[in-house]
Amino acid sequence: MIVRQDNDCFILISQDHHARLAGALAEQWGNESFNRLDHYLKTAIDLHDFGWVGLDSDPRWNEEKGVPYSFLDEPLERRIPAYRMGIDYAVEQDAYAGLLCSLHYTSFYPARVAVELGPIVESFVADETLRQADLMRQVEPLKTKQDVEHDLGVLKLLDNLSLYACLNAPGAAKADEHPWYRQGFAATPVKVAGGGIETVRFTSGWKDDHLIVLDPFPFAGPAHTEIEFRKVARDNVSDHGYAQAAARTPWETLALTWFHV
Repeated sequence: MIVRQDNDCFILISQDHHARLAGALAEQWGNESFNRLDHYLKTAIDLHDFGWVGLDSDPRWNEEKGVPYSFLDEPLERRIPAYRMGIDYAVEQDAYAGLLCSLHYTSFYPARVAVELGPIVESFVADETLRQADLMRQVEPLKTKQDVEHDLGVLKLLDNLSLYACLNAPGAAKADEHPWYRQGFAATPVKVAGGGIETVRFTSGWKDDHLIVLDPFPFAGPAHTEIEFRKVARDNVSDHGYAQAAARTPWETLALTWFHV
């Protein structure tokens, strides 16, 4: 779950919805400067957080911090099995999409970090490394290691563009944005018109509550997306408990348009 605090409320956005927002951006990617993304990459982007569906339908409260658990601190005992399930599902849909999703998740846990976090993470990384080798054999020669490196970078970029929209309050001033994105996004190699690859650093900002500017601009025209969210009042959490308060709160929709400076 993506969790943002807003005065006396918690703003909740499901991980799967965030992924589908990234997928909506992927569908609209491509113009005279940037090549369109292929079907396999778009599938991976759309499915990359599918494993969170079960967790987000069973939200938990972090008693120590007095806030809901989010995707940043969900206990590993719940998170890692969800990762496995999500990758399994992606592989069932398409081997290459599954490969990208697996690589995306194992990238969170380089060797030193995996050892520090213990056996559950070490086992996950070891199992996924074997799976990745098998999937790579399946997709070659249609997809090369260079293709994989490029597509994983684009998946991460669109993941972050979606997170940017979800983690920030609509209309946030640059100084008030989530610290991950105040300096823009990580430089990403992307395919450009003519077939080459250029490393591009995208920057963004909120124009108002419904408009995000992005530079350079990779879409054919203004890109339209939506954020589905629940606004759960702290008082309701106190009265009914977090899980019930969340379930009783209706979903709302915020329309967003991404456009050029």
